[in-house]
Amino acid sequence: MGVSYSDHYEEKGLFERLMHRLRSIAAGAGGFRPVIPAALRC
Repeated sequence: MGVSYSDHYEEKGLFERLMHRLRSIAAGAGGFRPVIPAALRC
């Protein structure tokens, strides 16, 4: 699957960060590893 967008797209930086995080998700033995090392807590 491919996604194309203009070089002038206002949210290009945000979109590229999102795609980087999605690509960093990898399957491990017990399921998927988290993208961030620890869960966020309130």
